[in-house]
Amino acid sequence: MASPYFQPSYSDFETFKRDCDKLSEFYKLYAARFTGGEALLHPDIAKFIRYPKEIGLAEKNCVITNGISLLSAKDDFWEAVDYIHLSVYDDTGINYQKIFDKIDEKINQYPHIEMLEVTKPEVIRKLAGYKADVESKGAEVNLTFGTFKKLYSTTVKSDEEAQNIYDKCWMKDSTFAVHEGKFYKCPISLIKSKLYRQENLSMPFDFDSDAVDLFDVNAQENLDRLLNSTNFLQACKTCNGYNTAIDEPQSQLKVIDIKDVL
Repeated sequence: MASPYFQPSYSDFETFKRDCDKLSEFYKLYAARFTGGEALLHPDIAKFIRYPKEIGLAEKNCVITNGISLLSAKDDFWEAVDYIHLSVYDDTGINYQKIFDKIDEKINQYPHIEMLEVTKPEVIRKLAGYKADVESKGAEVNLTFGTFKKLYSTTVKSDEEAQNIYDKCWMKDSTFAVHEGKFYKCPISLIKSKLYRQENLSMPFDFDSDAVDLFDVNAQENLDRLLNSTNFLQACKTCNGYNTAIDEPQSQLKVIDIKDVL
């Protein structure tokens, strides 16, 4: 979906549909998450979030958003969405009370909708399930409401450091990414791969080795091997790890901040 990290573009639905169809042959999800950038900027977001459930790939869907576009979202979006993860940025001047009021209005209209996560202490009352979900996976929770994790590292980690980051990170067991026919065990691998290609830079590590080609004849075997592996990913060499990263106040990135992650 639309993202400040990348040149303006929208995901193609037919490509997304093809990937979902293929992945459903090997794997089932509890929830398909849609993020960006800002997922709600996609003009066909409702069609995207419906599809994984329609084919039985996912039981639920979740949209991660800053909330602005919720104010103008059409009924087909509210009918389709299950979980809303609202990221609150204090440095933008956004009227979040207006957004909360809209969400409350729509939850009354569509009772199946739930607020899944909120990144602000004052609205913890709207938080449901996130911390419990992390702890249920046996991870050491480093969670401070009102902050984001500083995942990207500007220094390269040693193999020992990368393995420690991997071992403690809960994302490796529950947060995957699918893009243009590839299944990534960690979304950081996908983001790094795309960023280096976009900037025409040589990749310091083979981030694509953290992925499986879903259309390979040995896709099932390769996917099982990737998911069951205990070895660190190439992305871990340039990541601080979710459970070992420092917290920083949430804010929307500027272009110069984005360049710094390479």
